[in-house]
Amino acid sequence: MSSPNAFPLDGGCDCGAVRCRLQTAPLFVHCCHCRWCQRESGASFALNAMVEADRVALLAGVPDMVDTPSASGKGQQIARCPSCRVALWSHYAGAGDRVAFVRVGTLDAPDHLSPDIHIFTGSKQPWTVLPPGVPAVPEYYDREAHWPAQSLARHRVLLAQIRVDDLRGPEIRALLEEHLRNMAQLSPPESVHALDIGALRQADITFWTMWCGAELMGCGALKELEPGHGEIKSMRTTMAFRGQGVARRMLHHIVNVAQQRGYARLSLETGSIAAFAPARALYEGFGFAYCAPFADYVDDPNSVFMSRAPVSAAPGRRKHDRTAACSAKVLQ
Repeated sequence: MSSPNAFPLDGGCDCGAVRCRLQTAPLFVHCCHCRWCQRESGASFALNAMVEADRVALLAGVPDMVDTPSASGKGQQIARCPSCRVALWSHYAGAGDRVAFVRVGTLDAPDHLSPDIHIFTGSKQPWTVLPPGVPAVPEYYDREAHWPAQSLARHRVLLAQIRVDDLRGPEIRALLEEHLRNMAQLSPPESVHALDIGALRQADITFWTMWCGAELMGCGALKELEPGHGEIKSMRTTMAFRGQGVARRMLHHIVNVAQQRGYARLSLETGSIAAFAPARALYEGFGFAYCAPFADYVDDPNSVFMSRAPVSAAPGRRKHDRTAACSAKVLQ
């Protein structure tokens, strides 16, 4: 169970070469007693905070992603400091690289993250005494029965599909019309830079929507200003999915696309008033820094401009073979 006001929490390896930040509360905290985790950790159990990978920010250094075999044969990737080799987090095959299992003991204040559940207690050490009041299961567990509602909602975002959109559907048309109305309410006409559907269909813009089944969750776009420089546009979440991490996942997707395209710079314009504070905080959390106006923008008291180099949110990944049994069901 995490302390609600503890975040963000910083952590890192023993030598200090790799530092990271857990930006929000995790989805759930596992204390795993399986023999595989005992072998990997050299201890009687492993304490992992399960969180969306885009909520783990690197502050310094780049970990090596090390393949480690597992009982299932599918494997996992462990993020280790290249110098002292301390393990910081894992990506298990069942969840893929969208979820990080952060080693709670590597945080500077690990006391804030006590276990939400003890799993694989059928193989726990016989002298380990489990505390009363904390769920314990002999193997894995039913997520719907144990996770809080907010974590279940965030999990839906992890399962959502992001796809390139042709802007012809009624759902996205309605969302963009709402977006334009809202921007007009918040800023004077000369300070509204949101694009309508016609402008978003330009060849230099890629537009994505995010879906949970047939439900539209949100949208975002990437405009190529010039070779090597992109601009984020049209970030919007539907009312039904506000506060569940939709914008965070869309932004993560756009940053990764910018990296794949080899952009040296990724920029954006957003509002300066209090209504845009959550958006500014999100961009700051992804490493965007305030900058001068770019492209055709000019100084405007109603706007702020931000930019960053599109470094991957989870750098140094390598494909490897591994999935521990205790985490294979995470995204099923």
